[in-house]
Amino acid sequence: MNTFFETNIQKKLREYVKNNFYHASHMQITPDQAHYICSILNNNKCKNILEIGTLYGYSALSFAINSPNDAKITCIEKDKSSLKVAEKFWSEANISHKIKIINGDAMNILNNIDEKYDLIFIDADKKNYINYFEKSLPLLEKNGLLVFDNVLWKGLVAQKSNNDRVTIEIRKFNEYIRKDKRIKTEIVSIGDGLAICKKILKS
Repeated sequence: MNTFFETNIQKKLREYVKNNFYHASHMQITPDQAHYICSILNNNKCKNILEIGTLYGYSALSFAINSPNDAKITCIEKDKSSLKVAEKFWSEANISHKIKIINGDAMNILNNIDEKYDLIFIDADKKNYINYFEKSLPLLEKNGLLVFDNVLWKGLVAQKSNNDRVTIEIRKFNEYIRKDKRIKTEIVSIGDGLAICKKILKS
């Protein structure tokens, strides 16, 4: 059951993607996931956010709507056509001033970023999750958070008999962050699973 109150524009975007890009509609975060991440943003007073993998802009829209007016959300997305859809709905919601778009390949772009972020949300190609993690961790503020989507992968990561390529990659990633002493990780079973990685401050 959906427990998250969506604004009309969020629901409109979600329905638009479902009706026009059904094959990709499952790639967006769910309303409950949006609600959970926005709670994290508010509880941790996150104002500078980086998103890796924006697609049609539902997550960025949700973050912007639920962030203060001086918040900044930088979105990295390589697909120009999906960004056009996102920009249309961001404009309609009057939150475009909060969003900066970087169009291109995230693996290359991350090499050239020297800014620090309060929260980095990653919802991109799963085979590069470990690489995204390593490139993103140095970009966090001292109390920063990394949030990864799809870490339960429809429950397949728990099925030992399932060994398709993506499932194997996500299992490897989950084990990788579990063992990493630089962060404290919590996996939350909302939507397709969120990994919340908090940077541990050195004494």
